[in-house]
Amino acid sequence: MGFIPWSCVVSINHPLAQINELISDQQLRFYPSLCLEDTSRYLPKRETWALDNQKRLIVPDGESGLACLKNGLCLGFAPKHRVEQLCCKNELKTLQIKQPLPESPCYIIWNEEKRSPTLSWLLDYLGNSETLNAEWLTN
Repeated sequence: MGFIPWSCVVSINHPLAQINELISDQQLRFYPSLCLEDTSRYLPKRETWALDNQKRLIVPDGESGLACLKNGLCLGFAPKHRVEQLCCKNELKTLQIKQPLPESPCYIIWNEEKRSPTLSWLLDYLGNSETLNAEWLTN
């Protein structure tokens, strides 16, 4: 599909939002990190970003995570396209950090041996890699 750029964001009222210089890991460590619960049933659960000795605020889904961010309960890394509008509306602020996360590759995978008419329809609906990137990974 493409790559997902990440933004480190906090509420505009969060103490880190007042810092107008590069923020270190040591400064980030004092505040809880937002983690979305991995709902994997068959594959090993993945760990989300958090620093050593940093508290984690684990939420069940992205909407709950955004609510926690907006209410100043934590800091979080979110896909840039999911938080850009909230930053433009001054609901969140993107932090300038010394150790930014690299972009993450994004894939859609399926078992070709179990391809159903529904899966074929879905893949046609989603389109090719360029369409997927434009529709799902950008604003």
